[in-house]
Amino acid sequence: MRGAPLVLILVAATAAEAQQQGSVQLSTDTQILSGDAQRRGQEHPFEPDMGLLWTQPRTRVGQFQMELRASRRGEDLHLGRTWLALRDARIKGLSWTFEGGDLYTSANFGDARFTNLSAPAITFTGAAANARSAKTSLQFVAGRSTAWRNIFGTDPDALGQTLALGRAGYQLTPRIQLTAHGSRVRTTDLGEFPRTIDASDQGGGGMSVAVLPSLHLVADGSFVRYRATGAARPVNDYSYLGGAHLLLSRGWVQVNATRFSPGDLPVLNAALQDRSGVFGAGEYDVFSRLRMFGGWETLDTNINPTGTALQRPEGSSSRQFAGGRVRLTSRTTFSVRVEDGARVSKPVLPGLPVAFVPSTSDTGSRSAELQTSIGRLTAFGRFSRRDNVDSTFTSGTYTQDDIAAQFYLNVTKQTQLFGLASQLTNRPASGGSTSYLQFSLGGQQQLVQGLWMRLEEAPAATKMPERASWCRARRSASA
Repeated sequence: MRGAPLVLILVAATAAEAQQQGSVQLSTDTQILSGDAQRRGQEHPFEPDMGLLWTQPRTRVGQFQMELRASRRGEDLHLGRTWLALRDARIKGLSWTFEGGDLYTSANFGDARFTNLSAPAITFTGAAANARSAKTSLQFVAGRSTAWRNIFGTDPDALGQTLALGRAGYQLTPRIQLTAHGSRVRTTDLGEFPRTIDASDQGGGGMSVAVLPSLHLVADGSFVRYRATGAARPVNDYSYLGGAHLLLSRGWVQVNATRFSPGDLPVLNAALQDRSGVFGAGEYDVFSRLRMFGGWETLDTNINPTGTALQRPEGSSSRQFAGGRVRLTSRTTFSVRVEDGARVSKPVLPGLPVAFVPSTSDTGSRSAELQTSIGRLTAFGRFSRRDNVDSTFTSGTYTQDDIAAQFYLNVTKQTQLFGLASQLTNRPASGGSTSYLQFSLGGQQQLVQGLWMRLEEAPAATKMPERASWCRARRSASA
């Protein structure tokens, strides 16, 4: 089919030794993409990735692991993600894990488990040491931030950003946990990614208290000293987090207040920076088959516009949401969600004309989802409508409908079929509408033990060919 991509992913794994003798696993992920060059965009017709993982379960000092991967960047094959680790080494009463190479770590230490404070992992090339005992946990990290360059997440590219990080936790009593953390970040070049902070030093600590088995309080504070890109001198600032978890017999409630300085761990993948706000949310089982949920949040961004990179509009927004999930049968649920929010954006650049006023926008959405599992079939359907009204830009006022459905069928333990169909329709206030249709169908078959072949075909049709190319590439990458 002209312009239709064909995705083939082959995965193989073989065990070379028994578990006590160690093991060697060989794997490969390969994408073959067909279609005309204009619609493929930046994707290569042939995208290979090969790996070797050696695990030695038990040595005199712990468990040893090493992974080597061969990847492709541009037209060249080269060494991709590579790392080694020594786990469960006993030193001074602590169980240590030492790692080196292409690694990742959590952006947050001592997970506060608030639903509004999730962040992706920090990826870096360097070294890490972690230690743990019944009451103590330690972590030390040093290296350079990395960006992943291929669709398999196995081709790290080290950037001009160095990171040093130290964290500690101590269980003072069964109800009280203390934490401490510090970091040093220096940035010179992030390539195509935006750069806002050139230097940052941070130190602080926190506490988690279980007042009751059902009530947990969390608090954390940091002193931050940073220099924004384009600024002549550093700024002294602060960050904080305070909140509570309340566990109910038939639900839960969370509330928190936060402020994250622009210089709060300004590494490539960390998202919790330069923002402050208040959040509250909860869920409750009204009946055995009905669960209601809702929440509210305010958020301010660009809270300290210093330097040149931070001289962008200050934002102030609020969001409210509510809905419910109904269990129709033991394996079928139907949910509805309504959300509304508003945002005010204020310019901070000097010398702007008086006529330039803050812009406002109001966004609301409604969605309905159906999930079901019948025998060997699992299916999902969703409809959502989003309305946006912008006071300044007519192009920012629109209504958008999104319809999606997908299924996964276990024909046998060795054979699976899957499919996806979605349609996105955008109707701007200026008139007219555009629609984008995406669908795919595929399957995977186990050839021998540990060897699978996956085949997927995803033709696309749209009124905007350049947009179709981008969306199709995104779907292929997630396969």
